[in-house]
Amino acid sequence: VIESAYRVLKGLFPSRGSVYEAAYVADMSAVPDGEAKVRGRQAASEVAAGILALRANDGRETVLPAYVPGTLPGQFRGTSPVNRIAPFIRPFTTTSHAQFRASAPPSLTSATYAADLNEVKAIAGQTSTQRTAAQDEIARFHTEPPGAFWSRNLRQFATASSNLADNARVLAMASVAQADAGSACFETKYHYNFWRPTSAIQLSDTDENPATQADPTWLPFVNTPNHPEYPAAHGCASASAMEALRSFYGTKNVAFAFASTVTGTTHTFGHTEQVLDEVRNARVWGGMHFRNSVDVGIEQGKQVTRWIVQRYFLPID
Repeated sequence: VIESAYRVLKGLFPSRGSVYEAAYVADMSAVPDGEAKVRGRQAASEVAAGILALRANDGRETVLPAYVPGTLPGQFRGTSPVNRIAPFIRPFTTTSHAQFRASAPPSLTSATYAADLNEVKAIAGQTSTQRTAAQDEIARFHTEPPGAFWSRNLRQFATASSNLADNARVLAMASVAQADAGSACFETKYHYNFWRPTSAIQLSDTDENPATQADPTWLPFVNTPNHPEYPAAHGCASASAMEALRSFYGTKNVAFAFASTVTGTTHTFGHTEQVLDEVRNARVWGGMHFRNSVDVGIEQGKQVTRWIVQRYFLPID
C-alpha cells in the first residue's frame, strides 16, 4: 500500500516528490525488512506503473478557453469557475460523462423553480430568523472540502473487515463511483450553466415568474462554491458513495459516523439514506443550492453507481 501510493502520487505530481518522499521513508521504515517486504514493494511498483500508464493522456492536461460568465436570466454569473476540467477527463468506468447527463433544470417560470427559490430565500439568508442553530450546524458540517471529507470518513470502511480483499474492494467501489459520478455531475453543470440562488434571488425581477420577488441585498448563510448550481455536486458525491456501500453490504442498513473538521462535530447514521436526507437539507439551508438540484444530483449519483457495480468490482471465479 505504501509503495503503490507513493509511486502513483509521485507520478501524478512530480513537483511534490520531496513531500511524498518524507512520508514514504517514515512509513516504510515501520515495515519489517525481509522477503515479504521486498515482494510487496515489487508487486506495488508494477501496479502503480500500470495505473499511471492506464491514466496517461486522460485529459487532465486539456487546455480550456477562458470562461465567459452568463448575463441572461438563469445563467451562471461566476468568473473563473472551478473544476471545468472534470468533463474532459476520461472516465474510469462509464462510456462518457454525458452518458448520465441530467435533464434540464426547471424553467424559471415554473412553480417548482419558484418554490425552491422562495425556500432558500426564506431560510438560508445571512439574516434569516427561520433557521435554527441545529440547521446552522448541519449546513456548516457539509462545507468541509469534499476531497478531505470523503477520503477521511470512508477510511473506516477500509478497515471494517478482517478480509483485506473486502476492505480494498469497498473503498475502490466508493472511490471510483465518486470519481465518475462527480465528473458526470460537472459535465451536467457546465452543459446548463445554471445560476446560483444568490444571483437568482437578487435578480428575481428578471425571471418573469410572478411568484418570485427580488431582494438585491440577499446573501447566503454559507459561501457559495464557484461553479454552476445544477445539479448539486454534494448530492452526486454523497449518493454515489452511499450507493456503493449499499451495493457492497447488500442493504442500506449500515450504521456509521462521519466527522467534519469545520464544525468539529460527529453525525451518526443508521442507514445510507440518512446521509442523503441530511445533505439535501444542508445544501438548501446553507443557501448554495435549490432543493430540486440536490434531488437531481442524488439521483444522478445513484444512476452512475448502479451502472458501475453491475459491470465492475464483481466476484470472479
